[in-house]
Amino acid sequence: STANDTQLRNFTVDGAAKATMTGVNIQNRGIAYKVRAVNCTTTGLNSANTADQWVQCSTAACGTGVNGPGRFIACEVPTSTTRGFDDNSTAATYERCISYANTGGTNDGFMMQAVWSGCWNCVAYGNGRDGFRSQAGGSVCVNCISEANGGWGYNMVASPMNLFLCAAFNNTSGASSLTNNTGLNVGFVTGTATFFTSGGGGDFSLNTTSGGGALARAAGIPGAYPSAATTGYLDIGAAQHADPTDTDRAAALVNGGLVR
Repeated sequence: STANDTQLRNFTVDGAAKATMTGVNIQNRGIAYKVRAVNCTTTGLNSANTADQWVQCSTAACGTGVNGPGRFIACEVPTSTTRGFDDNSTAATYERCISYANTGGTNDGFMMQAVWSGCWNCVAYGNGRDGFRSQAGGSVCVNCISEANGGWGYNMVASPMNLFLCAAFNNTSGASSLTNNTGLNVGFVTGTATFFTSGGGGDFSLNTTSGGGALARAAGIPGAYPSAATTGYLDIGAAQHADPTDTDRAAALVNGGLVR
């Protein structure tokens, strides 16, 4: 799509594992909603503009899952062979995105090569190298979880990388490569058990295990706002836990808005 402000919604592209195949390419302030690319050997979803927006999009069995700048909300990338999410050296933001089971010794869950790229409430699980890898100064991760990756949970290759209330468990090289003088690391949560209901099965909802998911529930930023008059209880990670069911509200929804 080369036109401005194109909208793409509700379809799947299958590259059939043909050579040098890209599934979907948006170039100028495009918006993609529930678009999926599979079996695309080069790139599943390619974004070329920082104003491009991708909402609930996904890939599977592609080379690089998501490539390029823009804003990505609740997107999911498993089983890539080159990289999960890669900003390709132009700033991108990832919100509630999940990158997992991306294979290969240089395959990262999230690769941030541009200054000021960032991840909010994202999950990196079981990737070949690092969960979150920063190769440019100023990248940020907030409320993210990195678990069971083949390298670092959070690897700062270039200075600085900043972590705020992030969590890690069972990453081969360790939780984080940051040191005190090379980036902020505030409120880091170190797990002693898996955070997830079934990471290997693709279910990244938080469990209630002590030392695991229980540590991440209602533990993220914002917490207390600066005035101390308001407090929020956001979970660390992409999926938020459910409160007990409000039976009156459930009845209202079932009965077309009328509580009986």
